[in-house]
Amino acid sequence: MARLARKQVDIEMTPMIDVVFQLIIFFIVTVKVNEEINREIVLPNGPHGETIVAGDTKVQRALTIEVDKRGWTTIGNVPVSDGQLRSIIRDRREQFGDAFSLMIKGDHRSRHADIQRVMNICTEEDIWRLSFVAVQEDRSGSGQWPVTSGQ
Repeated sequence: MARLARKQVDIEMTPMIDVVFQLIIFFIVTVKVNEEINREIVLPNGPHGETIVAGDTKVQRALTIEVDKRGWTTIGNVPVSDGQLRSIIRDRREQFGDAFSLMIKGDHRSRHADIQRVMNICTEEDIWRLSFVAVQEDRSGSGQWPVTSGQ
């Protein structure tokens, strides 16, 4: 019996891997990132503060610093050190000048010393107008509207 000659077919994997990586990069870059909400932070009640609206330009330009119950400082769910926080505040102040606003979202279980540490950094960077984010309704309520106080 005659044997059939088999041709060896090579598939070049490099271009396929390149395409896959480009697709991954494309999806990472184009995915719309929603408002980063740190679900671990439970805001204190503040029924008498000023109500803020999410679409307000002042709120959109505001730098929101979060302090969780462990004392960790984050901005948009990204942990930052004290030095990084100083640098971010300094850059934001240079970019927006006096229109710069800063909000602190402190977990109601966090220690006062952790909130005070963030406030001291703001003071060192000549930021004197701070807002503290709280909720107007009880935590058990379905619609919690953030409020600011202490401007």
